[in-house]
Amino acid sequence: MKFKIAVAGIIVSTGIFVFSSMNVYLEKKTKLVLLGSSFLGVIVSALTLASAVNFYQEEIDKISNNADLELATLRQQNDD
Repeated sequence: MKFKIAVAGIIVSTGIFVFSSMNVYLEKKTKLVLLGSSFLGVIVSALTLASAVNFYQEEIDKISNNADLELATLRQQNDD
């Protein structure tokens, strides 16, 4: 779920960034606020995405280690 939220945050922030940078009808202050907040949104979403990927990688490593231990146990039982 965290992964999907982070990806959605990046997409939305990028959309706001593109909209505000291409819109000529916005006031300068409004444009700067939108650009700054969307840039910050991209950074926060990217950090959240990196955190989610790291968490999932740790979970995969745990499962892999457990599978390796089970395989070693089964091989040892098979050899006996």
